[in-house]
Amino acid sequence: MNLSTDPLDILRLHHAWAQGLLLQRCAELSEADLRRRFEIGPGSLHDILVHILGAARYWHDRVRGLDPVRPALDPAPLGEPQPARSLDEIRAIAAQSDGELESLVRDLQQGTIADVLISRRPPGKRFSSAAAVLHIFTHAVHHRAQALNILRRLRPDQPALELDLPDWQILCQNP
Repeated sequence: MNLSTDPLDILRLHHAWAQGLLLQRCAELSEADLRRRFEIGPGSLHDILVHILGAARYWHDRVRGLDPVRPALDPAPLGEPQPARSLDEIRAIAAQSDGELESLVRDLQQGTIADVLISRRPPGKRFSSAAAVLHIFTHAVHHRAQALNILRRLRPDQPALELDLPDWQILCQNP
């Protein structure tokens, strides 16, 4: 297998891998630990996972030009508890999201989606579809770091997850 060199492909593949590892680690926890509140980002591992997926879905829909976008996965204000979803449901949403992001990245690379989007806040400002797609991945990295912090607090005896891009490429793209 050749090493990926396209930045969008790298970010997309890494995103799916890192999200999968985080979901595996979360599967080892009790429901109470998944929902335990912390003064970090969205507030719990459950809410971080739902927020990452909700943001990916929102930006996917915006770049695709869907109006209206699908309902929010995390309708409560950031930092407040979100409606409970099972880890199986979160995994299913993540799998669907991975497929949508693969298609979105391919279409962005092929130039088959609009180059420019119009912001809603502030209204009327322009930004590129590429910036929105890159935001999906950088936003997820930010919140996965919060999840790793929570995991260290919940299970200080477990080794930390290493989710860096080079780790992904070394582990996943070398025979």
